[in-house]
Amino acid sequence: FGRRDAEQLLGRRAMLLVESVLRWLAILRTLLRRRFTSEVSIMDRYAVCQYASIRAHAKTPRPERLNRAERRARLAYRVFPQPDVTFLLAVDPAVAYDRIERRGYDHEEMSYLRAATAAYESLPEHPSFVVVDANGTPEQVQEALLGHLRTWAPAAVPPALPAPRLPETLLVAHARTLLVTAATLAAAASVLTYQLAEGF
Repeated sequence: FGRRDAEQLLGRRAMLLVESVLRWLAILRTLLRRRFTSEVSIMDRYAVCQYASIRAHAKTPRPERLNRAERRARLAYRVFPQPDVTFLLAVDPAVAYDRIERRGYDHEEMSYLRAATAAYESLPEHPSFVVVDANGTPEQVQEALLGHLRTWAPAAVPPALPAPRLPETLLVAHARTLLVTAATLAAAASVLTYQLAEGF
């Protein structure tokens, strides 16, 4: 639409609202898939990324302060389980800026990159993050990440064979999951609708 970015197109509040909803739905989709497949879920973004985005995009960034938008986002995202481990790939803003420019298809202001770094570091969850220095080459970052992962990962335990589940039990479990999902969607929609109404 001839606009520089989503914030210029939609406005700061509406952009954050759309971003929050899309990220919320993406997390829900992944967790529902895990619920039915029992797969291990690895996400490149989770709830804390939305909290950091809200802090970094604040009209007057105050990373140490919890504003109303973040309170509402935390209310909407609290339905999701806490991750077993969070790896934060820490990149110097100047290095990040250079990588984005070399990538060539998008752009970020240095001021935003600094604000985003400060936002992540100010989150109350930050002390629990495993911080990985991501200023090196992809191979160096991969090796550092795998090293941390080997340290964190619990020792392998032979999986116990689950007891066979009766069809009725499976139906009840699936029905319960659908009910919880519907209730969660309704609650999140109420919070986000309230936020949108107040934003305008």
